[in-house]
Amino acid sequence: MDTPRTIPTSLKISLFLSDVFFAIGLFSVFVAFIIWKVLSALVEVDYSSILFSPNKSATGTITQIVATNASENEKVIYEYHYEFQIPDTDTYKKGKSYYPGIIYKIGDQVIIDYDSKSGKSKIQNMRLNPIDVWLALTIFGVFTLLGFVFLFIGIKRALKNIDLLTNGVLTKAKVLRKEITNARINNHYVYKVYFQFKTFDGHDIEAMVRTHKPYVVEDEPEEMMVYRADNPQEAILLDALSTSLKKYF
Repeated sequence: MDTPRTIPTSLKISLFLSDVFFAIGLFSVFVAFIIWKVLSALVEVDYSSILFSPNKSATGTITQIVATNASENEKVIYEYHYEFQIPDTDTYKKGKSYYPGIIYKIGDQVIIDYDSKSGKSKIQNMRLNPIDVWLALTIFGVFTLLGFVFLFIGIKRALKNIDLLTNGVLTKAKVLRKEITNARINNHYVYKVYFQFKTFDGHDIEAMVRTHKPYVVEDEPEEMMVYRADNPQEAILLDALSTSLKKYF
């Protein structure tokens, strides 16, 4: 039992990057970042508008209508400029609201909902941003959350494999059989590959590993592997992690 053994940093990094959960996590976080950047480039979003809570209304007039770069359900989203007078005062306010399509023309009278405290306002039944902020935040949040969940799983799996390679008992195993599953990775079915090995104290153990590349663990009469001495069922075939692992053992 030549443990513990030193694992090169390059190998540790490769174990993280080769883990499918870690890769999915990175991709999901990247997609969330791209969504955020694309939205920021296309439209100016006021995320503080989610706290908008109008408490008063007034009559306003449409002063300008401008097409934006955004669209919704194949309809261009328009920016409606307006002005209105605060009731019972000589104060006039200007603002703009957004809506897909043309429903008003310049000079039309509209109802303005406004918050007397923050000063924010919008045309009734329209929105303060070219896009639905809640929808944008939901999409961004879902991709980000999924990304970090997969990253967490991937990191946990990689650390477990690194610990197993560092402290596990090195031996050889014979592949017994494989069973196809419904899962796929890169359009390849994932298989359960069962293998048998003998522990250092003479016990025969059968364990299982999942891989979408079963051929890499079937190319030799016996495959190199490591297992945990205090829990032999926790075992891994080296080729199932990386075919380049053998040069380190």
